Amino acid sequence: MAQHQLRASPQTVRIGVFDASYPPIMTIESGDTVEVQCVSGRPDVLPPSSAGLKPPPELEAIIAANQSAPLAAPTAHAEMMPAGHLAANVPLPGAGRRLH
Repeated sequence: MAQHQLRASPQTVRIGVFDASYPPIMTIESGDTVEVQCVSGRPDVLPPSSAGLKPPPELEAIIAANQSAPLAAPTAHAEMMPAGHLAANVPLPGAGRRLH
């Protein structure tokens, strides 16, 4: 069982559209673990610079590449058949923890 990381970047995030014709960013095997970096936001909903908050550099690069809302790029499962189903276990670090 391999471990993979899918980092957010203009090369790994599709902007404003999700289409099965896009080639996968990576191919995984059953039992592999994929850590996906998530970023969210577009210029009109980000906090103003006066708030003292700065978006992560990955999000800034994605926004600069295309002015729309980011969507994750597709991944492929080596054993997936057309019209197959993928089950994913998604642990939520800090679930139930209050963020300040």
